[in-house]
Amino acid sequence: TSMLGVSGANTDSPTIQVDPTGNVYVTGNTYGNLDGNTLTRASAAEPNAFISKFDSSGIKQWTKTKGASTYSAGIAISVDSAGNSFLVGEMKGGTLDDGAVNTGGSDSGLTLVKYNTSGTWQASRVIGHSTGGTARHMGGQAVVIDSTGNIWAGGMSKSGVNCASPDLSQTAAIFKFTSSTTYTGTCTGVNTSGGNTFIFGMAVDSSDNIYAVGYTDANMFDSITKNSSYSAGVNYDAFLIKFNASTGTKA
Repeated sequence: TSMLGVSGANTDSPTIQVDPTGNVYVTGNTYGNLDGNTLTRASAAEPNAFISKFDSSGIKQWTKTKGASTYSAGIAISVDSAGNSFLVGEMKGGTLDDGAVNTGGSDSGLTLVKYNTSGTWQASRVIGHSTGGTARHMGGQAVVIDSTGNIWAGGMSKSGVNCASPDLSQTAAIFKFTSSTTYTGTCTGVNTSGGNTFIFGMAVDSSDNIYAVGYTDANMFDSITKNSSYSAGVNYDAFLIKFNASTGTKA
């Protein structure tokens, strides 16, 4: 058993991954200077994302935190065959502590952060959007890597230019990045009839098809009707969606 924490502050870890050589990576959120890292945030009430690497015996190798001008949350992680780790989550505020800009302005943006196997930061990307001075909330909840090294992040978007339709509805969406974290511009939204939809888990098969699970409080636009009676924000159904390899379009 291994523990992560800071005296007098909360630390949580919702996601874990194992690389091909048996090293273990965990990610989550901390409200204290975890393992000596100095946090970047608006106040002590806001978290920083973190990632920690352990060897197969549970001995900690390193810990890194990722902060932002308001907050940064670590929600999901994936690791490639070279031991590069990709942390997905969300941030609020203008920039991450490495200078990556949130184009969504005052609302949260989806974050993707890459570290190499030694824990050295490699790159960060933030996808956000604002229109007419109004920010559109976006966030990452899941991430997978396909056989060619492309990164697929899943979560939600309220941005009409980032796969939400219409603006202001919480739309589940997947986003494609290269292995260097460059956003390809490929995204697919899962539209619903007047409600909200969220992705919380993803998997990729041997043919690079993407599978996503989550929940919705509305009927899907692909003629699938909720089993529970419709009541926005109250009654939810789980869903499973398949996306085609390479294009990311819904199968």
